[in-house]
Order: sequence, then C-alpha cells, then structure tokens
Amino acid sequence: MELFQSLDLLSSLQKLGSTTAVANRHRMSQSTVSKQLAALQEQVGFAIVEREGRKLRLTNAGKQLVEKALPISRALQEALNPKLRRSVDSIAISLGVAESILSTWGAPLVQSAIRRTNNLDLSLHSHRGFLVLERVLSGEYPAGIIAGTSHIPKSIEVNTLGSEPMVIIMPPTHSHYLAKNDAEAKQIPLITIEENSGTWKSIASRVARYKKPNLIVSTWVESFTSAAAMCEAGFGPALVPFGIANLLRVPSSRITALPGINREIAFVCRKRTLEVPEVQNFLQALRQNFPLFERQTTGQN
Repeated sequence: MELFQSLDLLSSLQKLGSTTAVANRHRMSQSTVSKQLAALQEQVGFAIVEREGRKLRLTNAGKQLVEKALPISRALQEALNPKLRRSVDSIAISLGVAESILSTWGAPLVQSAIRRTNNLDLSLHSHRGFLVLERVLSGEYPAGIIAGTSHIPKSIEVNTLGSEPMVIIMPPTHSHYLAKNDAEAKQIPLITIEENSGTWKSIASRVARYKKPNLIVSTWVESFTSAAAMCEAGFGPALVPFGIANLLRVPSSRITALPGINREIAFVCRKRTLEVPEVQNFLQALRQNFPLFERQTTGQN
C-alpha cells in the first residue's frame, strides 16, 4: 500500500512543485513525504525528481511513471477495496489529438467532456494523426483522438466516437469546375490530405467509388488546413472535413456535401488505460457530446 501512496504523492508533486504543499494536501509531515519519494526513486532505480530553482519538478522519467503507473495503482486500490472512499488528486493523463480535430470542433468537445469528468487532470497535445497514434503505441501518451480506424494495430483499443462528413469546397471563382447537370458530370481534380494519413486510408475506397462527379486527386498535401488554404487562393477544389470548411467560414454556396463519405473519429488507448474509471467517464462524455454534423451539413449543395 505504501507504493500506492508514493505514486499519489508523486502525482501531487507534479502539480504543486514542493514537498511542503504536498504534505499539506495529504496531511502528513514534509519529512514523511520526502522519505517516501526517496524510497520510490530507489525502488524504480532512476531519477524521478529534480530541482528547478526553489521548486521541485518531475523528470521526464518521473512524468512517464505517473502517467503509466498511477492509473494502474488507482485501479488496484479500488479492486482491493471497492468500498474505499479516498480523497485523491486528479489522475494525470496526456491526450494526443489530431490537429484537424483539435483545431476545429475537437477543442470544445474535449472541454465539455473534461467538465463532466471528476478527478481527471488532462494535458492536451496536438500533432498530425499518425504521430498521435505513434505516441500512443510507444506509451508516451496513454490515449489519443484520431481520424480513421483501418490503420490502427490490434494492440490498441479503438473506441468510435462518431463520424465527420467530408466535403468539397470550391474556390471563390469556381464555375468552370462544375457540370451543369448530371449528364455532364465530370471529374473534379481535388487537393486533399496525403495518402498515408488515417483519414485517407479510411475514405479512399469510398472516394474511388463515388460518381457524379468523379473525384480525382490532383494534389496531395500534409494537412487539411493547407488544402483549404490553397483552395481559397484559387488553386482548385479541396476535399476536407466539414470542420475545416466551417472553421474557415466557407460560404455554404461553395460547399458540396458527399453523402456516404465520412471519416470515423476514434478514441484510442491501451487496454489498461481504459480500465481507469476516470478515463471511462471521459470517454462516455466524449460520446454523449459528439457533434451532430448531419444537422450542420443539411442543405449543402
């Protein structure tokens, strides 16, 4: 049980920065806090704390210890004593979120889920989707929110949150890209995300089957924001998630909905992470508050 308490103390130190503050929070002496942290460091065999001026901070190894071991510790404590009512610090979780999600509707979704989840201290990190997945696989991040599910290894838990419609946005001057009627439907050369992205892997087959108009990729770029910016500058139509078009306030007259072409949005994590009650509650809140894109895209061309 001392190991459990030591991990709680280390988590508190990460937030408070001094053993005095940790001692006050846990109602114990400063010397006891120092001794338990020293014993924990000796037990794990590497430095977990370092001094920064007058404050203490966790080393990178110490931070990873909290992120990986604390959820397991909390789960074990509850399993050993389900009736135990503990006054504990918030559990610290690093969450990676794909840029095209966090920069659009993802930020308010995560914020609403945090407000509905007790005892969860969440730190957000934004990267391209494949980097988020890599860091979840390596254990650097306990969890992530990404687009597409077909490319995710079986060792990762995939929890679908919902789906986001893909749309075509037309340049400000775009009449020459559109056919006058179904009989004249032609190929539309598109700017979109690179082939190795999770989104493209999840929609490629549906894009290939789509007719009227035929969708042909002419330019691959590394981000949806770049694709949309090129479209707005007149380079050509872009295939992007609805959230990107909405973020850039593209007029509905220049947005074309593509029925049946959506990208799946998933909360991904290791199985042990999902066993933590706070993470389960957070996931439930994400699902309950996931945007209803169908209402927003109704009426698009």
